[in-house]
Amino acid sequence: MLAQQLREMERHGIVNLLVYAEVPPKVEYSLTPLGKSLWPVLMAMHKWGLEQLAATGNMSANAENGPQEADSSGRE
Repeated sequence: MLAQQLREMERHGIVNLLVYAEVPPKVEYSLTPLGKSLWPVLMAMHKWGLEQLAATGNMSANAENGPQEADSSGRE
């Protein structure tokens, strides 16, 4: 399922795929500029989710910390 979603995001130009010719196989994904442009949308969704958790009293310590912004490679 994850591999299929990554292939779809690559096909749509959201992520880049780098395949290393080694054993065992190694691949690396990174965000494209288009993928990075989705960050504000994802942060808005995260904020909304936190608001919903707070409104229902289901806030956990991990939820309060939130996601970390990806570095230049697209990885956290």
